Amino acid sequence: MKILFVRHGETSWNESKKFQGNRDVTLNKRGRIQANITGEFLKEKHCDSEVLFTSDLSRAYETSLIVNNFLRKKFIIRKNLREVNVNIWGGKTLEYIEDKYYKQLSDWNTNSKYHLPGLESHCEIKNRMKEEILRIIEENKKRKKIIIVSHGVAIKAFLSFLYDRKLEEVIHEIKLKNCSISEIDYSEGIFKIEEINFHRHLSSEGI
Repeated sequence: MKILFVRHGETSWNESKKFQGNRDVTLNKRGRIQANITGEFLKEKHCDSEVLFTSDLSRAYETSLIVNNFLRKKFIIRKNLREVNVNIWGGKTLEYIEDKYYKQLSDWNTNSKYHLPGLESHCEIKNRMKEEILRIIEENKKRKKIIIVSHGVAIKAFLSFLYDRKLEEVIHEIKLKNCSISEIDYSEGIFKIEEINFHRHLSSEGI
């Protein structure tokens, strides 16, 4: 099975570098353009994809709808594909959070199990994404290729499971651009990472 992870298109909060987490933020104009380009690319290169799964948050859901305008495949919403819950940090810039919550942010970035009330720890989102992706694989084991539209930290959380590393180590090393595509091969219980953060389809259009 091939699994294509697509990060959602750009939002105004991405543009202003605000933490989003599970706050429901819609795509901006650039994000919709990115989603259309990505849909066209997937139709050309991955038209054999059989089903599309998406987070229920607006930015991922809208990206999926636009992409699926090109693919016309089965479409399934999965709440557990949501972005990490950052609670009161949602809508705040990193600069603001570093100023007001420096100790908490430092602990969150260095301790896998650290969380404040409503703040999801790195361990929690890693386990959530691992369990959800493994569930999707088991439910679709006869399919050859699926697409999963999710979020930056959420996708990195699953990648950290594949790399067998802590999310707090991987989160700053891996860059996932909006509407980038990461490809994973799964066969007989073995995962193979084939491509991370592919975005040439966007770069060629100057997006």
